[in-house]
Amino acid sequence: MKETKEKALAESSDEFKAVLALDPKLTLAHFNLGISLARLHRDDAAREEFSAFLKEDRSNPSLHKRAERYLQRIELARATMAPPFSVTTLDGQRVSMDSLEGKVVLIDFWATWCGDCVIAMPHIRKIAQKFQDQPLVVLSVSLDSDEASGRTLWPRTV
Repeated sequence: MKETKEKALAESSDEFKAVLALDPKLTLAHFNLGISLARLHRDDAAREEFSAFLKEDRSNPSLHKRAERYLQRIELARATMAPPFSVTTLDGQRVSMDSLEGKVVLIDFWATWCGDCVIAMPHIRKIAQKFQDQPLVVLSVSLDSDEASGRTLWPRTV
């Protein structure tokens, strides 16, 4: 299993290098090559790719903070992390995954039409209250198409 994974990572590294040789302006390939190299424990080469991405990229600013974190702590590039994303809360606050660095993040996807979700909501609220003085953030994301329906069950998204 480990050999298969390493072989696949080595192949992906070669593919990203080939892409960059064909079109150096595809800067996202630097980011992904950095991840492949980090997972192969080729940390210096991975840092070079993250640096190249940050220096050259103009079209993927949502990944910049993550690339900076990988440069500082290369082991994060080997970890399984939620993809970078951002949401706007009901009160208009913009929250990104990377802005929550150092916190435990519980992401709860729910909808009013989901009976189990509605049943779980008080438990999610209790968890948020129990750990309110801790570095825990609860992102409760409603899948309802009607924004107002989420307000009745969870007044705060964050």
